[in-house]
Amino acid sequence: MDRGLFNRNLGLLRKKNSEIWELALTTTLTDRFHLLLADSGEPTLKVDDILFHNLEQPSREAQQQISSLARKLGPSHSADIRVFGLGLLYHIEEICRTFPENRVIVYEPEPMFLRAVVESRDLNGIIHQVEFKVGPHCIPWDLDFHYLHPPSLRFHSEFYCLMRKKRMLKAGNLPPLRLKILLVGPIYGGSLPITLYVKRALQKLDYRVEYVDCSVFRPLYEGIQENVSNEKNRLELVKHLNYLISQYCLAKAADLSPHLVIAMAQAPLMEETLEEMKRNGIVTSFWFVENYRVLTYWKAIAPYYDFYFTIQRDNFFEELEKVGVSNYAYLPLAADPEIHKPLELSAEDKQRYGSALSFLGAGYYNRRRLFTRLVGMDFKIWGNEWENSGPLIKHVQDGGRRVPTEECVKIYNASQINLNLHSSFTAKGVEPDGDFVNPRTFELAACQAFQLVDNRRYLSECFLPGEEVVTFSSGDQLVSLIDHYLRNEEQRNRIAQNALKRVLNEHTYERRMEKLIGTIWETAPGTWVKDLEQEKIPRHQMEKLAQDDPELREFLSSIPQDMSLSLDEVVASIEIGKRRLKDFETIFLLMKEFKNQFLRRSS
Repeated sequence: MDRGLFNRNLGLLRKKNSEIWELALTTTLTDRFHLLLADSGEPTLKVDDILFHNLEQPSREAQQQISSLARKLGPSHSADIRVFGLGLLYHIEEICRTFPENRVIVYEPEPMFLRAVVESRDLNGIIHQVEFKVGPHCIPWDLDFHYLHPPSLRFHSEFYCLMRKKRMLKAGNLPPLRLKILLVGPIYGGSLPITLYVKRALQKLDYRVEYVDCSVFRPLYEGIQENVSNEKNRLELVKHLNYLISQYCLAKAADLSPHLVIAMAQAPLMEETLEEMKRNGIVTSFWFVENYRVLTYWKAIAPYYDFYFTIQRDNFFEELEKVGVSNYAYLPLAADPEIHKPLELSAEDKQRYGSALSFLGAGYYNRRRLFTRLVGMDFKIWGNEWENSGPLIKHVQDGGRRVPTEECVKIYNASQINLNLHSSFTAKGVEPDGDFVNPRTFELAACQAFQLVDNRRYLSECFLPGEEVVTFSSGDQLVSLIDHYLRNEEQRNRIAQNALKRVLNEHTYERRMEKLIGTIWETAPGTWVKDLEQEKIPRHQMEKLAQDDPELREFLSSIPQDMSLSLDEVVASIEIGKRRLKDFETIFLLMKEFKNQFLRRSS
């Protein structure tokens, strides 16, 4: 640490704000925080596995990051600019340079970032323009930010999720209950990892989640498939196995008494099990994360669920109505930023996983046809089912094995251009009427990886073509785009940074679970309302207790008369971070925390 720089910064902070000065002085960095030198000689910061600014030239990276904010706000913006995340200050400096007449207010939940800045960066050029709000108590939960620093958003994802949840509770968009949720996954298949992402998202949203891992039955399922040759007997045994697993899920539901069951695609819940759950007052939902035209089992099972969520709409909604489904909603896929993230790769990993072009996925017919245009390029194909692929076989890596998620993320990060072609059994290249957006689109964006993706009907709703992703509609166009973007690294980086910001803001599994639960809450399920009524504090009793406390009386009067006084809604009405908490507010918050601790232990 440069002691002279540190003392000068402390002096500047003391003149500006004595509380921030004291916080910077008394906070120490733990061994999770690593101050490093970038290639440019500028300091940068890594905390755990999150690099807050790049290792090449952090100031240049910040210019690229803030260029989109400048376009969004425009030169006439005169109000304060609110930023979430301090990092090591580069993005703040760039905002100050871009908007020299505006006050910039930086909100940072963790004081150690302030300490890291004071130890390593010169505050002299921006101290007059910037106001620091440091610590979770300094960040109002109902605040909207002009800029969310992507690495800070990843680091503080749980904190930010709870901020959003409080806003949605206050607006009535989520139930004021700590829901008990039974999450049922498949025995195997593509929805299995998605189930784990959903589990993590629900936990971040502070719901009680019980995960039924049906994959433990996979060896038995595969044993039946491999060892029973008679098809009739094999199907009968699989039916009995599905019944066993379904009854196992019913037993888990009896243990938990959940408010909600979320079943993922291919979850082995049978009709009679779903009917029994409904009789017990459990709301049942299904997230069908597959192509309804290819996998058609939905026709038999969809009518037995209370709510059916899909990654396709339009004609699919019409088909659902034909089989008697009325509560359906579109819910696209997403990314999990804890898994799908930018990485600093070792030289060995760059060599092993890197290439000018890469594709990760199975060898579907349309991919085999289109990718023959790329034979001879620096092109690596990862994934299985590429047998008998002709000239492409020399591009297939590691014998065409399945690639675990951890390696997928390395491939995305190591590739200059990631190709993303949605699968099709019939198309010769790009599927002309393709609609849904596959998970790879979101996962690549979350890795800050540049992608060329085939045009999809719903894609422009998720990402802005040309600014956040680049799309192609034919083999000729793909070849032309590859040639252009291999020669334009800066454009690739800008587009990838924009995609990362978009996915962190809008396309995480936390956001999808907010939507799923909010959609169900709009119908006011009877058991949820009943539990909420039981948690309510009678308003007349509370007002009677508040007779001798003017501040409590004023607080209660601020809660609308048509709003219940459950503990969750009372806590949601407390304006944390705007001022010092009153005694009664602290008591309510402690009551809420004690309740949560009790529920965690009992679960």
